[in-house]
Amino acid sequence: MSQKEKLIAKLILKYIEGSCSVREIRKLNNWIESDIKNKEFFIKVIDPSHLQKELDILNSFDGEKSWSKRQKAKKLDLRRFIKSWSIAASILVILSTLTYLNKDILSFHKKNSNSDLKEKKVSKLSDKNPASLGAKLEFPDGSTLQLTQPLKINSKGDFYSINNKLISENSSKELNEEIKWFKINVPVNQFYSIQLPDGSSVWLNSNSEIQFPSRFDLKERIISMKGEAYFEIKKLKNQSFTVKTDQANIRVLGTSFNLNNYKNKLFATLAEGKIDIQTRIENRILHPNQKASISNDSIAVIETNLKKELAWKDNQFYFQNDSLEEILFQIENWYGLKTNYQSFKSDDQTFSGTINRDVNLSQFLEILSRTSIYTFKISENNLIINSKK
Repeated sequence: MSQKEKLIAKLILKYIEGSCSVREIRKLNNWIESDIKNKEFFIKVIDPSHLQKELDILNSFDGEKSWSKRQKAKKLDLRRFIKSWSIAASILVILSTLTYLNKDILSFHKKNSNSDLKEKKVSKLSDKNPASLGAKLEFPDGSTLQLTQPLKINSKGDFYSINNKLISENSSKELNEEIKWFKINVPVNQFYSIQLPDGSSVWLNSNSEIQFPSRFDLKERIISMKGEAYFEIKKLKNQSFTVKTDQANIRVLGTSFNLNNYKNKLFATLAEGKIDIQTRIENRILHPNQKASISNDSIAVIETNLKKELAWKDNQFYFQNDSLEEILFQIENWYGLKTNYQSFKSDDQTFSGTINRDVNLSQFLEILSRTSIYTFKISENNLIINSKK
């Protein structure tokens, strides 16, 4: 092991103990941010679930065990791990921790003493699982069908599961017959994906909805959506594609983009190709790595972090100077419970980092509690949030 690796190992140990100085925190952060492999290693040795099962860091851990025992286990595990593997060859998982950002970073780390760690325990009396694959398909006659596998629709309007099992056959296949409209509703605590009749693919985040026809018009393909969805649109000559929302219409020919339409707001982020955003009074062309914010028929365009905007599709929470209000809203959708996130609108604390979205809520909150001034308690279907005293 090189001298640099030994230094990093010591810094990680001090981080776990809560004894890092400001200078040491900066050194450790610079090392973490310098290479994705460093991030992967860092979480491998600090994630509590890894300490329970080294080959599966995402398993939930026993939150009732005392913090002192877990702190001791972390130190032992870190020393054993470093002894057995070099830092450079220990890359197994992605970063799964939050970095608390505020002006008094030294005082925050001083709080991580053994006497204070007990206050940061998250109640696991009523844990919540992450979102699972599922949705509800609503037929034109009002009947519904629960979906547990991704859906594919062929050009004739027939519905198939991902393993090509016929789910529903379209009864109006003639071109002169009326086109029927279907709706897929994805509730909170679920997510879904669908392949449209033209071969385009749509990924739906929790608390989202899409409406689409049994077949597309020969000149134009039109669907509508609410919530959040990522689109990969198949380019077809002389047949445009339009996504309708309450705030604007998004017109494309063949491209990949994300639409976030929660809370009566619309954000459009372009990954590839080109889209035309049209409101009642304005239209703007969006280019790759740009994000448009649409409000009151006005469109504002900025350069954006594509990795952050599309993280949900890649099964990650990605926070970059995000407020607690923004994080709690995502928790509501993904874990399917209620929070009082509206009360944190004036909170100036921000959070940065990533965490996999397939962890239980208790594990998420454990990390959030360790990196904030808040305590969290899950009570039935509510998340109770209080400031630490």
